[in-house]
Amino acid sequence: MRCILFFKYYAFALVKRILRLSKRNFFYNTKYGMKIISPKKDYSLNYCNSSDLLLIDPVNLYLGIDGLFDEYTLVGKNIFDSPHYNLIVCSEKKDLKNCEYIWREERGCLDSRDFKYVPLKRHLMEYNRIKNEMLLNKTKPILFYKVNGKMYLKDGKHRAALYAFMGKKIPAKEIDAKFFAPLSVYQKELYKRLDDVRFSRHRDLLVGLFEKNGD
Repeated sequence: MRCILFFKYYAFALVKRILRLSKRNFFYNTKYGMKIISPKKDYSLNYCNSSDLLLIDPVNLYLGIDGLFDEYTLVGKNIFDSPHYNLIVCSEKKDLKNCEYIWREERGCLDSRDFKYVPLKRHLMEYNRIKNEMLLNKTKPILFYKVNGKMYLKDGKHRAALYAFMGKKIPAKEIDAKFFAPLSVYQKELYKRLDDVRFSRHRDLLVGLFEKNGD
């Protein structure tokens, strides 16, 4: 199964590389949600002012927009209930065979990215790297934004999940949603689909980002 996935992933990577030469954004739907092929990375975070360093309780941290259809979306899930937390638990046990995160990653139902092949050993290596950084207090702070008083993760899901697993508060910086949301081509496109019932669980968050300026 993973051998087939390997060849599919690299064949698709070649197609994406060709499409990026057009310097256009391509949006398309899969069984799981809306995906994007973009000639550029999302640099919206580069233009965001962030707060001073905070320490936040993972109990109050939720996953944000992922562009997945309602059946698969993770929007609004607490970090403890996330596939990223599940990956940490499985990595600690060194058993990724029945890991929800891997299942989602291989099918493209984690976020705006399509299916992906990552060797299981690489996941374990990445887990050890992040864990060592945390133990040495060298972890980058996660970034979050607030909508309707709730904190949503923008960057750092794996780091947040590890801190939650270790029972520690998470080093974090708050960014202002009204700055990054209009700069994200993916989120703008999703906002255009606000009336698509397949994305109904995104509605409140999208309205909060684009119509209430994240207040």
